[in-house]
Amino acid sequence: MKAKKIIIRSLIVVIVIIIGLYIFGVATGNNVPKEEHKQEEKEAKEDTQKEEEKDQFNPNDIVVADYADKTTDEYINAFIDGVDSKSKIVDVLNRAARNSANYSASEEKRNEAVSYLKDNYPNYTVDDNTMIKVMYYGFYLNHAYGDGTTYGDLGFDASQIAKNIYRGSETTGSDFIKANYEQVEKSLSQIQ
Repeated sequence: MKAKKIIIRSLIVVIVIIIGLYIFGVATGNNVPKEEHKQEEKEAKEDTQKEEEKDQFNPNDIVVADYADKTTDEYINAFIDGVDSKSKIVDVLNRAARNSANYSASEEKRNEAVSYLKDNYPNYTVDDNTMIKVMYYGFYLNHAYGDGTTYGDLGFDASQIAKNIYRGSETTGSDFIKANYEQVEKSLSQIQ
């Protein structure tokens, strides 16, 4: 009987100690399970990545609606102003075009893009300014109309030509560039 009393008292002491440690942990914030810490760290990392992506692809925080009454050149220049590498400019132009297509894809904007691509064919790579506009209009058409459509395919192929020459990953005489020019020509002939 005496042994039982000692065991019961010991259990009560242990329970009191556990409860005391739990209360102390709650008071100091140290009782959060490790999984919750991991989840919080993961969410913080995701938020940081989203902020970095936002800054990376829209470094000037351009809102499409603010440029609704501006020219395409003003819109493009606002997006790429201060971007320090050609590779980043390509990514930023892609975002600008996607934002514009999502905001309001219109027949007027489509015709503007097609006219530019038609008027400058096959001289998409004569200078940086032309390549920038070819990329923008190409990305715009591809985002607005999608793959498998004449306009979307025209945009995709035109942007492939300009972005790969602009970045320096292809040369004007490469088979890749020649094949894309052929596809652009095919798409343009279907639009006329």
